[in-house]
Amino acid sequence: MTDTENDKTVWNFYPAEPIAGVSHIPLEEDTEFSPETFTFRFLGYKTGYGLNATLWGKKVSLSLFIVPPETPREILPGESQNNTGNDPENALPEEKRQYLETLRKKRDELKTLLPPPADEALEERYWQYIDSERFIGSFKKAVAIWNDPMRSRRAKCEQVGAPLTEMYGALQTLQLPDELIRDDTQFTVMLAKIMQFSRKAGEIAAENGVTLPPEVARLTQLADTLTDRMIEGGNRLYGIPRDMTQEEHDAYSDLKLVALYSDKPAKERLSLLETLWDYPLADLDDRIGFLEKAIELTREEALHCPDETLINRHLAAIGAPIGQLEAEGEAAWQQQIAEKLAAPMAAWRQFSGHPPVPASQWAPDIRLQSVTIETRERENGGTDLRTRLRFLDDNRAFDGRPIEAVIENGQVTDISVSD
Repeated sequence: MTDTENDKTVWNFYPAEPIAGVSHIPLEEDTEFSPETFTFRFLGYKTGYGLNATLWGKKVSLSLFIVPPETPREILPGESQNNTGNDPENALPEEKRQYLETLRKKRDELKTLLPPPADEALEERYWQYIDSERFIGSFKKAVAIWNDPMRSRRAKCEQVGAPLTEMYGALQTLQLPDELIRDDTQFTVMLAKIMQFSRKAGEIAAENGVTLPPEVARLTQLADTLTDRMIEGGNRLYGIPRDMTQEEHDAYSDLKLVALYSDKPAKERLSLLETLWDYPLADLDDRIGFLEKAIELTREEALHCPDETLINRHLAAIGAPIGQLEAEGEAAWQQQIAEKLAAPMAAWRQFSGHPPVPASQWAPDIRLQSVTIETRERENGGTDLRTRLRFLDDNRAFDGRPIEAVIENGQVTDISVSD
């Protein structure tokens, strides 16, 4: 179970057989507000916006509504889970509870390795090792010259050399103690900006035929060297033996994205997280975050939708109408609709001043836009299925109004133009 940004409870389901190519189906609790009781009533489960399926080889919007018995209800399924009075972890098998304990212990051990945060007091210490008045004053002069809209590019290049030279003079004497060699500070960010600024000034000066003092190039090199030292110090501080290569970084980012944010089953994501939290090139904050996510996913296993069995049965039943549609094929449905609406189509074309068109010529312009399936439990235990197909005509017949077909328990009961 997860919570969406709009505070709706979402239950994740993974049907045994994909439904129109969809293997992960998040179902929201469908509710309505009751003004009489000032509470929300539970109506059933529904898919949220943006669930796309594949039918007849094309992407279509898929909406599912699953209505359990005895709805509307006053108590939401998520509330019934959260109001049991017991810790959800108690419902987990002993093996899972021990696994959670191991995760928490490992997380807490890593937290003890975290360095003290780079607070204001630490930031102020850097200025004890440099002539701050000279350095900051020169930096402000350089920025003012460079950002002056009244100066030409050439004039900027001719005048920015002096304050950048002053900055180099102040920075070259910098000798920092080991505890300040770290890359999570504003001072390090400033060094990186100085490197970029002086490098850009050198490039533009060369383009405009201006020769800058040699100290400007030395400032770029010095800021680059100091930034690299800060990064190396930060790696040591956070227990990272070395920087990742580009290939390693790309692979790590891909795994991280899937493990933290994908809709894959929890078991697959936990397997990835186990790899990531022990990855020596990941920083401590990331590794702790991976353990936190693993704890969250493991705890979620204890939270089961009260209607889980019913929903899984209904999801299995939904496969039948989808399979029937796929077997019948797009062309058969296009022809069926064109023949059913031949009379209203002829009337519309006559009214609109268009010549008549045979059904066989119009049919290929009809395309499926969305599929909506509603399921309800029968009193005898079976499942009623109501499927609504929405089609559009690429030639905007009927003034662009959609065409809807309704199928109830496998039988087409209506094909009409929507109002």
